[in-house]
Amino acid sequence: MEILINWAIFALRIYQWSILACIILRRFPEFQNNEFARIVSRIVDPFLEVFRKIIPPLGGFDLSVLVAIFALQLAISGLSLW
Repeated sequence: MEILINWAIFALRIYQWSILACIILRRFPEFQNNEFARIVSRIVDPFLEVFRKIIPPLGGFDLSVLVAIFALQLAISGLSLW
């Protein structure tokens, strides 16, 4: 059971880094046509859409990303306590 929890924590951390990579890649227009950027976007966008429905962008900033990362961090903390 401990191995599964460790793998789940690892996967959630990788997903957190994927969200950060996606956000960074979106800030640079020359990387938006990159195949890596498209793959990361396809993986991350469905999860972020859940939070974008709840929290609209404020002044051009997408704060839903912060809430999504916080939610993942809560999941990681919960799994770590188990």
